[in-house]
Amino acid sequence: MENNPKPLMVVPFDLFQQTVEELKKEIKQLKSEVSVHSELIPGLSWLNRQQAMKFLNCSSTKLWELAKKNKIVTTTIGSKVMYKTDSIKGYLLSNSTEIQVVNSRLKNIFSNLLDTDSV
Repeated sequence: MENNPKPLMVVPFDLFQQTVEELKKEIKQLKSEVSVHSELIPGLSWLNRQQAMKFLNCSSTKLWELAKKNKIVTTTIGSKVMYKTDSIKGYLLSNSTEIQVVNSRLKNIFSNLLDTDSV
């Protein structure tokens, strides 16, 4: 198999700048859309105990320990303790969990949540 390098293409600087600015606008728009959609998914900001344990891949004892040591943010709604999603994500990332693993776990939790809500 031959490795044929593609010839370089010269682009005027003003066209390059214009393209960069358009990409920045698109990124800003996408971030805005993600923010709106995340607010529409129930439970996205906070997880219950089972979801938090699944996200952290830990036992209920370890989850309690992390909350007690203020490693993750919690709140109480009625008699239920809820766990801040971003807090858990930050904890995992600060403990060298790869971003792909974190995102995969989170995606799995929320796809299960949406499946449950639609039944």
